[in-house]
Amino acid sequence: MAYDVTWGKNRSVFTFHDEIDIEEVNEANGVLHGSKIYQNYHCSVWDFLNCDTSKIKLNEVKEPAYVGKAATLSVKHVKKALVAKDDYTLELCHEFAALFKMLEASAEVRIFDSLDAAQQWCHPEEK
Repeated sequence: MAYDVTWGKNRSVFTFHDEIDIEEVNEANGVLHGSKIYQNYHCSVWDFLNCDTSKIKLNEVKEPAYVGKAATLSVKHVKKALVAKDDYTLELCHEFAALFKMLEASAEVRIFDSLDAAQQWCHPEEK
């Protein structure tokens, strides 16, 4: 498993490390959507700052986008923060966000270059 997950009240942070492929992302998606807190869910941060995403093909982000869209049918307002800095990971994140928008998923997706900025957007009340 190339990620760690931290749970908080109505939130999660998935921190990826080492070399990852789409299967690790799909597994993390399953952990999120299968969690007991998901029905009262508010925000999820996906931290790709310290991992290598080069094994993920651009067209492979379709699967987590479609799974995420299906999950938003039961949870009306969710924020999903994607955190990345390197060019290729940013390209993957932008592709995911574009697919989410095209699918008209109810979740709001934003891309950040720092974990602090992502968490501030998710939980502005915790300044």
